[in-house]
Amino acid sequence: MVTSSTLSSSTVLKKIKLKKTVHQFFPIDTSFLSKKFLDHWKPSLAIFIESEIWPNMILNLKKKSIPLLLLNARITKKSFDRWNSISSLSRDLFGSFEATYPQNIETKKYLKTLGVKKIKTLGNLKFAENEINKSNNLNKNIKNFFKSKKITKEIEDLGLNYHNHSSKNKIKNSTEIYLVDTYGETKSFFKICKTVFLGGSIIPHGGQNPLESIRFGCNIIHGPNIDNFKEIYALLKNNKISRKIYNSNQLVKALDKSFIKNVSYVKKIKKLKKIGSKILDNTYREVEYYIKKK
Repeated sequence: MVTSSTLSSSTVLKKIKLKKTVHQFFPIDTSFLSKKFLDHWKPSLAIFIESEIWPNMILNLKKKSIPLLLLNARITKKSFDRWNSISSLSRDLFGSFEATYPQNIETKKYLKTLGVKKIKTLGNLKFAENEINKSNNLNKNIKNFFKSKKITKEIEDLGLNYHNHSSKNKIKNSTEIYLVDTYGETKSFFKICKTVFLGGSIIPHGGQNPLESIRFGCNIIHGPNIDNFKEIYALLKNNKISRKIYNSNQLVKALDKSFIKNVSYVKKIKKLKKIGSKILDNTYREVEYYIKKK
């Protein structure tokens, strides 16, 4: 059984059409509802992923002696400080995991401080993300969610010509900005892009994950705010696939350089995919061990 908390995730799981898998929405984390959920489904093993820390569910799993794993664990400095401020509860919660698998060194350090018994570093599962053949029809029901009015007004105020992706109109030669105002089509554009600027790294909110664009051979330009993905960006920097900028002038120079240089990242992308495959295989073996153990 796979649980999730959003409608979009349930839609994706339906698209995959797994034959022996049941999807359920994760219950609201109250003691009563989580206990009722466990009494009904009677799981023999529970696996949480990334930062899914649900106190009532964890404590009820512990009471029922159901083994609990935390895969691809990620704890930010902000989250750690919050958990560490309630050390008595946090140590009880994190001590309930039979095994944890942090995706980076920083999380490993935090897990140890929070009282986790078994910590094993396998790497970041996001390196192993597989392609899912999702239809662009996925956004039919949410087609009108993105109206783009604020963005288009800002573009108009700058005196630039733009074209909306959702428009049926022919693209004019005078188009300066192509605005993708739909949902679920990012990969289509990564396939034809040479350079991607992840603008979410300009503001201090943790940054954006560059791995999806990397898989399609894109060169990455990003800002300094990448706290949630430090080790990923360090690996990209070492392989000369990414470049950090601090202001608009540096961004313009980086883009100009990227457009002029005809660089192929095929070998480097294959190397990253090989790393991802190894992480996935090792994670699978760990999970398989606990399944057979039951």
